[in-house]
Amino acid sequence: MTAGLLGSSGATAELWTHRDRRIPAVAAAVALTGLPVPLLEDAARVSFALSCEFEALLDGMQERTRRLPSVLEDRPERCVHSVRGPVMWSETITARANSFGEEDVFVCRSGTP
Repeated sequence: MTAGLLGSSGATAELWTHRDRRIPAVAAAVALTGLPVPLLEDAARVSFALSCEFEALLDGMQERTRRLPSVLEDRPERCVHSVRGPVMWSETITARANSFGEEDVFVCRSGTP
């Protein structure tokens, strides 16, 4: 946020530098300026899209996409209190028998690169 968007007041800009970083920027800007939320959200999006970090991300996207693994390998995964893929019932029964009465154990097939 620039001082122009926050207003010409040096006091507003000074308050902005001291804001608690745990408070979302748009909420803090609304409290400081009284500007409508949609306007400030749009300004935040434009600021992000014009940032050097976003440009660097886009510049490297083709290389990142090329390096993604294209083949998934199925492997069993022991899950407790959750199911993370198709249940392998024979393995699940064996795992439950070996887990001292724990009934919320599943062996699932999960794809990994």
